[in-house]
Amino acid sequence: MDTDEFKDIYNESRNGTDGWTRHPLCRRLVYSDGVRELAELGCYWLLDVIGTEFVKAAAEHQQDLEGLGFIYVDVSESSAVITLKRDHGEPILYRRDVSYTDMPEGLWIFYFAQGDGYWMLHLPSEY
Repeated sequence: MDTDEFKDIYNESRNGTDGWTRHPLCRRLVYSDGVRELAELGCYWLLDVIGTEFVKAAAEHQQDLEGLGFIYVDVSESSAVITLKRDHGEPILYRRDVSYTDMPEGLWIFYFAQGDGYWMLHLPSEY
């Protein structure tokens, strides 16, 4: 994965999103243009994990999330810890450890908002 390109896309100044893409395995997950661009660099696996596990966890913790949560992807030494929280400093509602990833090291935060029967994943700059 091209680390510089990943960081450029993640940090790009955006004003919302032009469109949404529905996840093919989990129809209740849609993601923004920025998230799609990151996935195209080699992170589709992350969307699969979010679509197959985090959407269900969000539904189970719907009252705690109140329609909006954050997915944190903490990458270190080629492994990742993915967590779902209501907000920074709040308890972890769901956690998934990934033993290998080529995502760049660092903490990557995604907004996870509830729509009408689906969940929307987008970059902080697209909110």
